[in-house]
Amino acid sequence: MQTSNQRKQNDAMYIRDPVFQDIKIDDVKSKLIDTRILQRLKYIKQMGFSYIVNMGATGTRFEHSLGTMKVTDEIASRIFPSKEKENEELAIVGLLHDIGHTPFSHETEETFIKTLHKTHEQIGYDLLNGEIKDIINDHGLSFSKIRRYFQGSGKGQIVTGPLGSDRIDYLIRDSYHTGVAYGVIDYTKIKNEITFAKNNVAIYASGLEGAESMLIARYYMYISVYLHKTSEIAASMFRKALEMAIEKGEIDPNNAARYTDDYAMYELQKLPSSSEMINKILNRRIFKLVAEIKTQDKDGITSEEAASALSAAGLDVSEFTVFENNLKGANDDILVVDRQKKKLGNLSEISKLFNVLTTLVNERKAIAVACTEKKFGIANSAIKKLYG
Repeated sequence: MQTSNQRKQNDAMYIRDPVFQDIKIDDVKSKLIDTRILQRLKYIKQMGFSYIVNMGATGTRFEHSLGTMKVTDEIASRIFPSKEKENEELAIVGLLHDIGHTPFSHETEETFIKTLHKTHEQIGYDLLNGEIKDIINDHGLSFSKIRRYFQGSGKGQIVTGPLGSDRIDYLIRDSYHTGVAYGVIDYTKIKNEITFAKNNVAIYASGLEGAESMLIARYYMYISVYLHKTSEIAASMFRKALEMAIEKGEIDPNNAARYTDDYAMYELQKLPSSSEMINKILNRRIFKLVAEIKTQDKDGITSEEAASALSAAGLDVSEFTVFENNLKGANDDILVVDRQKKKLGNLSEISKLFNVLTTLVNERKAIAVACTEKKFGIANSAIKKLYG
């Protein structure tokens, strides 16, 4: 049965999207979308705990996955106009690229790397086997190519690379949902200037400004939305609750990795070790920021060191959080070529803006300490004693 945001035309289904209007869905994509693995993404927030600060930040990994699929198809079809089957395989990688995300997306990835020793990409890679593999094979597509592209190899960079469809979609989409203008990029320019050279996604020199627009947008989205102090503290509290429950043996990390956001909250709220922390988040009793210690200023500083100092000062592990603030992939470089696809250099060698932004990002790397209001004074004294 069609829903109000779906329609059919010429035997193809179209899903209505607030960002890209109509997204065309053929049979193989329709069957993949209907799998439990893809449907789960409707219940995983794209921006983690940003909704605590920004009421519009409730977009999901599902809509982002469809948007990434569309952008992938548009870029691949322009670069490789005669490779219809291969472009379909790349578009499917765009659709599937986030299937391994754990509850609240990147906010819990650190916890599952420690407990399961897997990133969300590795979890997703494992999920490709089974129903997804069967659907791909039934439609005469290359499962081995899709797996290779999924890992970011060769043409897979069209999805996962610094100019990839993943980043393009989330910058545009997250900007739309939050009402923040910083995420606006020149997508048309980027799409028309991306190429493939020396087994890498590259940008023509004439598209330099488009590539720089992505760097600027990403930087400002991070500092204004993704790394907002309140939402980051809330995320650190959720991680602490999850980790305490895992350490106490009250929850199995293998099961928890496949929870949806709401179910993870529900389960943790019931458990003795984590219920108090979860209730604080739900009632917006978010810990207060004690300090941000710039890692550039304090050589060799570690979050473990700060946590030990707080414990030594008498704070229980449930009364504080310590976490790192940094922009992932900030140093990702981009190949720049001429119209004959001859290498002119990397963006870091050609763009002064790239290097300025890289410096700004490195200067912002910090370890943040937060705690309950009741223990703020003790925590503040302990951190000042440690770092001066």
